[in-house]
Amino acid sequence: MDNIVEITWKDDTSFTAHVTASDTTKKEADKAALDKIRKNKKVPGFRAGKIPDHIIISKFKDEFESDSLYNLIELCVDDVEKISGKRVYRIKKVENTVKKSDGIAFDLQCVVFPYIKIENLKDAIIIENIPIVEDSEIDEKILSVRRAFAVFEDKNDEVAEIGDKIYTDYEVWSNGNPSGTEKDFAFILGIDPIDKDIQKSMLEQKIQKGAEIKITKIFKSKDSGDEAQGMDIPMDFIFSIKKVERAILPPLDAELVKRYDPELTPDAEALKGHFRSEIEKEIRRKSLLNEVNSTMAKIEQNTQIFISDEYINDKINQFLQGEKDTSNLDEEQRKKLKESIASYEKSSLVMNEMYRILHEFNKGEDFVASFYEYIKDQYGKEDADYMIKIYRGVASGEKSSDYDRNALEHISAYFHNERLLKYFDSMGQVKKGKKISLADLEKMNPAPEIDLNI
Repeated sequence: MDNIVEITWKDDTSFTAHVTASDTTKKEADKAALDKIRKNKKVPGFRAGKIPDHIIISKFKDEFESDSLYNLIELCVDDVEKISGKRVYRIKKVENTVKKSDGIAFDLQCVVFPYIKIENLKDAIIIENIPIVEDSEIDEKILSVRRAFAVFEDKNDEVAEIGDKIYTDYEVWSNGNPSGTEKDFAFILGIDPIDKDIQKSMLEQKIQKGAEIKITKIFKSKDSGDEAQGMDIPMDFIFSIKKVERAILPPLDAELVKRYDPELTPDAEALKGHFRSEIEKEIRRKSLLNEVNSTMAKIEQNTQIFISDEYINDKINQFLQGEKDTSNLDEEQRKKLKESIASYEKSSLVMNEMYRILHEFNKGEDFVASFYEYIKDQYGKEDADYMIKIYRGVASGEKSSDYDRNALEHISAYFHNERLLKYFDSMGQVKKGKKISLADLEKMNPAPEIDLNI
């Protein structure tokens, strides 16, 4: 490094950089300034782009010196950041410029980007719980497979039960006015994901061929108007039952297993083992998500953030849609905005720091290949092929559906959680937890599982 940089910190977020730029750097800055002026200026007697250096310096002295100094600063910022160890957010002032025989010296008054200091990262612990699978959960999975391959027979006038297929026409009325109709609508009672309240209300009545069932449900208006938004809107659903069919479930045998997944060994125990493995993976994903979130929250509590007033005020201005004057904010509003901005920046910086640590820990790893293997292990090859395609598309700026992006975001989080676990384990900072089931996790309100459905 030809340039000499000395740093004098004024406080935690600003410093003075005393820069002595080398003659080589000065000449590079001068050349860039000369080339810019030569390209954009015209001088009588000289062809475009052919103005000699000495004419430019003489005729456009102030512009040349200003552009040269700007270029010089740009060329020296990397050295300033390297010596200070911080990214420069803004250069507030350039002063004390002194030309020397072997270059030029100047001072830069710098403000840095927000940064953090994590205290006691070695005290952070991730709990690794042990998945347990209830037989009832496997039975429910098996039942869903049998239902998927069920055949149906007419129940004639018998009353419908959960699992029966209902064929119906229906009308929808809103505030006493017709709102829509549907002909020959079919669904499996208590199984298909239509409105649960409506299905519950239907079950409380006799659902049989020829019956007319009326159900009223109150919805909240989503109208953006101040008066309409949030108002109760009664909706009447009138079902005319045309037919009820009983489900005939196939036996759990080799034929059913082959129909469900030709790659499985065609016997009941293989299917049960498959579902046990799938449920264990789901429990692990959700449990680890909870534990990592808890650990990250503790890390944030033990993290200091250093953030300048300039950065805070710029963010406030952005929040106020670019208004330059924030004097209309009262003290309490300004305080809350500052706290919100600092909290967001801290979370982002902690996460970025953990990603940096993981990157160093997994140096030389083919990230995409590892990500692919993780998805294949968790969800299968078909889903892995699809999600890696989405990943590459997003990385290259291609458009994708909100669902695909959301699925990719969740799977990426699960993958990074495993990587964090591996890192903390290498540091001796993983402890074995307790046995935990899906039912236990539901009580903790974990993030919903992603159903790729590809």
